Amino acid sequence: MEEPPLKQSNVDLEEEEGRNSPSRFSLIGEDLHQDILSRLPALTFAFAACVSTNWNRICNRILSRPKFVSALSLNPLLEVALEEVVNKVLGGPIRPHFAIACIGKGFCLSTVHDLVTEKFGLGIPIITSRTRGIIGRDVFTNELKEVNWAEGDTDGHMDHGITLMVGFVPGVKVRTFLLTQLRGPPQMSLIDKFVNDIKDFTASVSGRTSPIGILLFADLFANLEPVLEKMDYAMSGETVVIGDHSARFLYSSGGDYAESTEEQRYPTYKCRTVSLVFATEIDKPPGVGEIQFMLASSAGVSPVGPVYKGASVKAVKYQRLDPFVSTWLTAKRLGSSEMLDGATLLNDFENEEIYSLYFIMCYVPSTDFTFSPSWFIKDFKKYHFFRGDEEYLYVKGDGIRTGDEFRFYRPDPEAAFTSRNLVFQNLEKLNLHKVHGLRNNERKEVFGGLLFSCCGRGKSFFERENVDSSAFSENFPSIPLAGMFCCGEIGYNNFSKISTRGNKNGQSCYMHVYAAQYLVMLYTPKCLGQ
Repeated sequence: MEEPPLKQSNVDLEEEEGRNSPSRFSLIGEDLHQDILSRLPALTFAFAACVSTNWNRICNRILSRPKFVSALSLNPLLEVALEEVVNKVLGGPIRPHFAIACIGKGFCLSTVHDLVTEKFGLGIPIITSRTRGIIGRDVFTNELKEVNWAEGDTDGHMDHGITLMVGFVPGVKVRTFLLTQLRGPPQMSLIDKFVNDIKDFTASVSGRTSPIGILLFADLFANLEPVLEKMDYAMSGETVVIGDHSARFLYSSGGDYAESTEEQRYPTYKCRTVSLVFATEIDKPPGVGEIQFMLASSAGVSPVGPVYKGASVKAVKYQRLDPFVSTWLTAKRLGSSEMLDGATLLNDFENEEIYSLYFIMCYVPSTDFTFSPSWFIKDFKKYHFFRGDEEYLYVKGDGIRTGDEFRFYRPDPEAAFTSRNLVFQNLEKLNLHKVHGLRNNERKEVFGGLLFSCCGRGKSFFERENVDSSAFSENFPSIPLAGMFCCGEIGYNNFSKISTRGNKNGQSCYMHVYAAQYLVMLYTPKCLGQ
């Protein structure tokens, strides 16, 4: 007797039907498909991009523009705080190209760096920096916060907290370069190599010798003046340089340039500077537009007393007590022949707090407040003086010559607020340019901001909260802004040379005190047909 044919199970029928019919996702419209993928967290999004050619194409469309994300946590438990900010910044689609973590001294620097590197891997440049304070949006409330530990008023979160910043910059290569210096006079051969390495890397990537931007993190003992002067003459006007001159940091190079020697990660007596260099790729992916950096600066000091001219000036090297050169000088008031010693100079400021003053070389300031990357860059060179007696005024650093003119400056909240308002107005112009468009239908879109603010500023300085950060956030409320409080702000670009022509010294301002330096990240989409 012939046996009846076996009946197929429901499971077998479903499998056969699945092989012979389109997938459920293929029945969904592409717009809805893109909307679903755009809501995935970063890790799931990365897996989704590998599912099929079609999914990969949609994922690439979702991440066709640059993206900057950040998060701030004040949780006193390191592992919890780090998990909070990582989950926040990786909560949406992003392919990290670089990461910066800023922490308080209540967290262990090496532990944080190891954990961040573990989260993001060794494939991207990562910098972990211990700072005087952090700026960013809270992971839970999304409230923009300026946490300045130097003020002591941090709502019980003394020195515990982290701001994590992650960037995706298509069409731009990012790489770190390290400058190691022994304490003492600058080693020009090392500086030349540092700058030339940046130029060579940029040339190999973009065919040009100047990157679009350089972020610098340097410790307090690093002698940056000759480094920045070398950059000033070696780089073109498009390069923006910004950073922190009071950082204690660790870094991972990432990619093919990974360097993680014990000497670099755990230095002993060496001063270090690490740069995060952004260079435009000459062979960008199709459809990718242009990324550009712009610099805005808010000054926070104002002059006091008359203008002086150096009379007797000499540089003295301290071999054992001080790693740097000091300058001993006497001076004359401009237009007077009377010789003034250090004590007499300081007597002119008997109503001022002497140690809140800064010795500033006087160059003709730029008054060009037009819409350009050189917003509010003034031309001078600062020095710290440490005492004056009946012989000399004693100033840290060298480079002062007989006949140079100088003044003393003091921190000035009113001047700082006025300067901050000028930054706000120019960012407002930038926002209006985006709304109304530029000539030739070119639209510059702001996709992120970085703020390096002096730890002397903040709530106690302005007597109100979030003064510096609000200059950006009020113009771009939906654009991420993050940053740190420093004890020495770096900020310049070479467009400032345009306004220094005719200055007898031709110097630009590289290092600042009581200032806020804003890095504005811009993107110009590629026009149709280009």
